[in-house]
Formats: sequence, C-alpha cells, structure tokens
Amino acid sequence: MRLLFLFSFSINAIQTPRLAFIFQLSGLQHFVKVTPLLHWHGDY
Repeated sequence: MRLLFLFSFSINAIQTPRLAFIFQLSGLQHFVKVTPLLHWHGDY
C-alpha cells in the first residue's frame, strides 16, 4: 500500500510541473489575447 502511495506521489511530482507549465502558457496566451482588447477599448 505504501509502495503504491509512493508510486502515485512520484507520478504527481513529475506531472505537476508539466501541468503548471501548460496552465501558465495557456494563461499567458489568454492574457496576450485580452490585453489588446483592453487597450483598444481604453479600459486598461
């Protein structure tokens, strides 16, 4: 049982930075898309 826990923990430790990077990248793309709209409407 503990071995399974360690195994899943190691998978999470590997996956989490990748997911965080993907989330950060998509958030950055969204920000880049939204910012010109804010500038265009003068709300920024």
